[in-house]
Amino acid sequence: MRVLGIGASPRKGNSEALLDEALSVPSIAGEKINLRKLTLNPCLSCGRCEREPGCVFKDEISAIYDRLYDFDGIIFSSPIYFGSLAAQAKVFIDRAQFAWAGRHLLPRPRGGKAVLLVVAGMRKRPDFFRNAEEIFKIWCICLGLEYRGGIYFPGVDAVGDLTADQRRRAREAVRLLCQGQGGSPPSSVEIGEQRNSS
Repeated sequence: MRVLGIGASPRKGNSEALLDEALSVPSIAGEKINLRKLTLNPCLSCGRCEREPGCVFKDEISAIYDRLYDFDGIIFSSPIYFGSLAAQAKVFIDRAQFAWAGRHLLPRPRGGKAVLLVVAGMRKRPDFFRNAEEIFKIWCICLGLEYRGGIYFPGVDAVGDLTADQRRRAREAVRLLCQGQGGSPPSSVEIGEQRNSS
């Protein structure tokens, strides 16, 4: 199984460490992209991609989206800042407009599966991950990716705060990508536990 890991951490911190754990599972062929190392041009809402295929920016983000459908699964990791994904993640997701338009102008096969890993210092707010999850779900829908769930890590702030159990749970992302469909997702979960698609 070919898996693309997309890391949105602005530093080499906990969310990237969890992504590395997930990509270390021997049963997959993993490739990682760090958004912080790229030139992140934000969407201009110019509408060019609705008239013709492609983005007005011929940059590294465009190249990633061009390859997105070559992978069987995607693991996306980000810290939570002010109740949402990191700015690097949001710029990358907003740029999906040209990929969404391309699917309608030039229909492509349905994409693979996707899992979200998110880390937050906040521990006591059970809704702290909700906004990030909804943004990621919409991204999956627009790109024809099957959202397979999220794994959430509250109370993780300083670099190196991760426990052995949290690292183990990060590797569960691969199981979510590989597992077959079927069964009903839980209606609610405790914060920090795995959440399935709904």
